[in-house]
Amino acid sequence: MHYYIIVKEIEYCIMKVRPDDRESFEKHYQGKILFEAESIAELLVKFSEKLNDKTLSRMN
Repeated sequence: MHYYIIVKEIEYCIMKVRPDDRESFEKHYQGKILFEAESIAELLVKFSEKLNDKTLSRMN
C-alpha cells in the first residue's frame, strides 16, 4: 500500500492506495498531492514536520 495526503477543497485527506492503482491515482490528483509515503506513520511524520516548520517560521 501507498499513502497520500491530498487537498480536497479546504480539507486535508489521507488516502490509502493499492500499488496497482498508484499511477492512475497520481495522475488524477496531480497538483493536489502534498505528501506520499509507504506507511501511515511515515506520512504523518512528514506532515507534522512540515507543520512544525511553518509554525516555527511564523514565530520568527
